[in-house]
Amino acid sequence: MKQIEYLTMNFGCDPEFFFAKKTLKGRVGRIIGAEKIIPKEGVQVGNNTGAIIVDGVQAELNPKPSACRQNHAKLIHHALLRVSQLMKSNRRKRITINWKPTVRVTPSELRSLSPEYRILGCSPSLNAYDEHIEMPDPTTYPYRSAGGHIHIGFVYKDGKDPVRDLLKGDLKTVVKVLDIIVGNTCILIDRDEGNIERRKAYGRAGEYRKPPHGLEYRVLSNFWLKDYKLMSFVFGLMRLGIGFANSKEAVTKLFKAVKEEDIRNAINNNDFGLAKANFEKIKPLIIEGAHPQHSLNNIRIPLFEKFIETGGVKRWFRKNPLKHWASGRVGGSDRGWERFLDEELTYESRKISK
Repeated sequence: MKQIEYLTMNFGCDPEFFFAKKTLKGRVGRIIGAEKIIPKEGVQVGNNTGAIIVDGVQAELNPKPSACRQNHAKLIHHALLRVSQLMKSNRRKRITINWKPTVRVTPSELRSLSPEYRILGCSPSLNAYDEHIEMPDPTTYPYRSAGGHIHIGFVYKDGKDPVRDLLKGDLKTVVKVLDIIVGNTCILIDRDEGNIERRKAYGRAGEYRKPPHGLEYRVLSNFWLKDYKLMSFVFGLMRLGIGFANSKEAVTKLFKAVKEEDIRNAINNNDFGLAKANFEKIKPLIIEGAHPQHSLNNIRIPLFEKFIETGGVKRWFRKNPLKHWASGRVGGSDRGWERFLDEELTYESRKISK
């Protein structure tokens, strides 16, 4: 198989999170609607670098798109720094953040919200497998979920741009490839059981939207918002997935290597064991085809497997996400995914093995 191209593309995202009340002991308490902290018109960030909006019970970040993961991380930094300022201005309300992908909202809190913020989702999604889900009644359904949707767009309007051509073509095939490369792989590190409940309503395998700029992949939770390194990993996986989708040979080999049904079941049930078995089947193709700059390649896959074995997200990313993103080190002294694997994980793994 020919080497997968390292393609240039625009990245975007709209990750969500929940505001919550602090208990008297300073712990994360009950969920409160984002409209009680963020004005209905939203909050602009910096010099028009993005916005923070209310999306149902959740708050949502809308950073401007960027062709560089590191630059995009800085936009998320500015947005969450603004969130931190909003929380400080509401200090008397004892506000904190719940970063879980799925939370339970009390009936009284739901009743206290504006009608437009009690609904589930603002517009319907498409599904690459033509699956239709009957949405629960939002007035009685007590759960709400925080997505970590990734947007992909093309950079060049004129001239040659393989990403533009791909995104204007068969998006169902593209999304199925992303399920194999991105959705299934993220199950290995996003093990929160709340994802099972989340995917009863949305975020199932194959879920996407078709915005004017290209593609919105809607399968992932907000887990990658916990740390810049995780964000760097997920965006890098998206680049790898789009690269695979752009190669007819690679697509054919992927679809032969793993069953579509197994990918869908692993994602929809957050099944770690099945996702690991699926990954083992596609791993030889990643080793064979990935570019040296991709997030996963023949050098980094053993380190990624060590990351999973040594505890994944819970072991390596325990810091308060808001303090991490608001610190100003993101994209600078705080390193991205590849350097994390190559340096920090390698060093710590050696200590663990001794």
